[in-house]
Amino acid sequence: MPAAVLALQIPNRYERERIHEIIKAESVNLSNEYVVSIVDSGSGDIWELLIKRPDGGKVSMQLHADRGDLTPAVIRVRLQRLIRSL
Repeated sequence: MPAAVLALQIPNRYERERIHEIIKAESVNLSNEYVVSIVDSGSGDIWELLIKRPDGGKVSMQLHADRGDLTPAVIRVRLQRLIRSL
């Protein structure tokens, strides 16, 4: 069962749904005890792609909206990197 996906706050509905699908597909080999989220920093231009592990640890990567990081293609690549780092 894939990891849980939480906190997708991306404003564009189409991109949010597509990114949700990508996260589910890329995390299919993680247990459902992992949680993947994308969280707005509050400023709107810097976001965090985060994977919380079952042991409470986490790995994360910043996404910069002004650099185009909030696209499905970029998030797929970044998520793959994070999963490999677990």
